[in-house]
Amino acid sequence: MAGQGSHRHHLKHRLTERSAPPECAVGSPSAAWINQQQERKTVRQQPRLSIVMPVFNASAYLRETLDVLPAQTSQDFELIAVDDGSTDDSLEILNEYAAMHANCIVRGIPNSGSAALPRNVALDIASGEFVFFLDSDDLIAPQTVENLLKAADESGSDVVLCKMENFGIGTRSLPRSVFKTERRAEDFIDSFAYRTLSPMKMFRRSMIERHRIRFPLGYSNGEDQPFVMRAYLESNHISAISDQIYYWIRNRANGVPGTPAAGNVSKAGQPPGKDLTKNLTVIDVVERHTDSGARRDMLLERFFTGAAGLTFAFNRRFLALDRSEQQQLIDRARKVSHLWNDRLRGNANSHVRELLDTLFSGSLEEVVAMIARPNGEELVLKLKERIDRSPQLPLTFTKSRMYKPTCLVLEHVVVNHRIAFDVNWGRDGWRLSVVGRDAASKRFLRNLLVGRASLLQENGERHSLASWDSGTDTSVLLSDILTQMLWIIHFALSIPHEGKTPAVIQEGLPKA
Repeated sequence: MAGQGSHRHHLKHRLTERSAPPECAVGSPSAAWINQQQERKTVRQQPRLSIVMPVFNASAYLRETLDVLPAQTSQDFELIAVDDGSTDDSLEILNEYAAMHANCIVRGIPNSGSAALPRNVALDIASGEFVFFLDSDDLIAPQTVENLLKAADESGSDVVLCKMENFGIGTRSLPRSVFKTERRAEDFIDSFAYRTLSPMKMFRRSMIERHRIRFPLGYSNGEDQPFVMRAYLESNHISAISDQIYYWIRNRANGVPGTPAAGNVSKAGQPPGKDLTKNLTVIDVVERHTDSGARRDMLLERFFTGAAGLTFAFNRRFLALDRSEQQQLIDRARKVSHLWNDRLRGNANSHVRELLDTLFSGSLEEVVAMIARPNGEELVLKLKERIDRSPQLPLTFTKSRMYKPTCLVLEHVVVNHRIAFDVNWGRDGWRLSVVGRDAASKRFLRNLLVGRASLLQENGERHSLASWDSGTDTSVLLSDILTQMLWIIHFALSIPHEGKTPAVIQEGLPKA
């Protein structure tokens, strides 16, 4: 095990280095050389794993990525690298590597604009029992191939995930829940694997080929999501290896021409129509391969109500389209309106819920008006339970009378948060805990976290705040949220509130 630790330390050290892009001066291969390579491939035994690598203008990082492959503790794999019409030295670097490694197959295709076609070309060539997708600027730990295959052998799973981490410039959201423990032969929903739809996983190739699963063409962002979702749905079960970090995702700033980031296709934006296509494609996959019910809705929720879901195509960019294009997008979105049910509506924040309701049943003018609605400084607080009137203010809590709303929804500008909070009596007094109901709300709370929770304590006839260290507990009371909660109670009881008063919409509150 000491050897593994030193490997890990060495890899981690390399990931923090900022080395200059390598110099490359390798010409295009001759026809004789290409024929020689193909002869070498035909005499090889079938590898257990085919590593698929799409490449586009990755010369600044490609050598570093290729170098991790000879370091693998298991060499029972082939590398299939498909260059998508790079304009830098990427193809030359690949051919140079293939000349030195018999288990490398290189193909070059005209630029397609996304990783989808290169991956599909590689899948058509692959001969391994499994396929694993590795991007041309990322890195993998030395034990990755060996331990992925070992997990598949132990479990018989059609899909095996490996723990991931960021490195480079900036960060991105990565799956965490599925890697909290080692997993063997688990349901892809129960294990939380459904939350990660990047293709950086190992798939049983016979399952992929039996169902002819391929990456959809025509858009550059999110084309991996239908592929992975379909693979999950067709698989017997999944496994995950999480005893160490296996896959390192390189983050780099979006591409300025001439910089290393310029080839980062996934960082580039795409028109609203393609964003809509991305979501509709995954929704179609889910609908075709699931029955109606809670499991289907769990898979659909991200693509209906998530930050990059259906509403992402209906933001300010939508207003720049001409009227016919706007109507076309609305008509396309309405094809999935039959899936918009009470469960999905209930889990959406109020802005998304209102926008999708309008999108599915309103006129073009109503959709445009809602998107164009000016961003005010309005802060909206909505309580789902009525508050009993009481003449005793400021707030007098007793064990027999306590304020206990089920849910508070904060809406600021166009960002909405579903935040539940609960008041409980303890030995030290009243404790108010705040919990985000969805991922966006949890991030909102974490961003506001000040390292303390708060307590309402009885002090004679007054109530004061006491604070203590809350660690990483997300059920934390934030003073600004408490202030707004107290204000809404004052408002409901017709008591003037001192200081600046935000605009408030009443919903289910006692009339003044």
